[in-house]
Amino acid sequence: MSYDLARSLEAFAPTYHFQVVYVPKIRALKMLNEKSGALLWTNPLWVNDRKKSKYDWISNLMLDSELYITNDKDLVYKDISSLNGKVIVGVRGYVYVNFEDGASQHNFTRFNVRHESLVADMLLKNRADVGIIGLQSYWFMKRNNPDISKKTYILNGDGTPFYRSILTSKASPELNNIMVRWLRSDLGKKQWQAIKNKWLH
Repeated sequence: MSYDLARSLEAFAPTYHFQVVYVPKIRALKMLNEKSGALLWTNPLWVNDRKKSKYDWISNLMLDSELYITNDKDLVYKDISSLNGKVIVGVRGYVYVNFEDGASQHNFTRFNVRHESLVADMLLKNRADVGIIGLQSYWFMKRNNPDISKKTYILNGDGTPFYRSILTSKASPELNNIMVRWLRSDLGKKQWQAIKNKWLH
């Protein structure tokens, strides 16, 4: 999805080069303080910018929610205490609101991986009991990996919905402007809808 977005933006503004790179969140934010760029599919809460004052934002682009998934079809989720004694896998640096609220009061272990695709992988290899993953990511993985579809289960799917947005550095207002103009253009609206239809659940 990110690559399709970059290609569409580059065609819209050919004097700019859009390249997708994967880096940890802390390093990405440091990079944005030093040069032009954007952090895709994030949320103000995750980067400590609730008031949207540290960065420029293109908001509410993608509706998502947190899922608890498991490799144990007999595990039943009643409330957060159902995870007591379990190994929970999530992405390093990600803030999981529903999970974090109960983490200090319950007895489970959090294990961190580098990116979301490894959450399901840890379950398939029986290295964790429960994974926390975005709904959109999980459905994409299930569509493309038969093992994930057959061997993992949604344990709890009613987490609070949230929107993913794009963060841009205040040092590069022209980048934010290009993205906004593309999204508002007739071509951009059509392309963005096609991207969402292709990748989202």
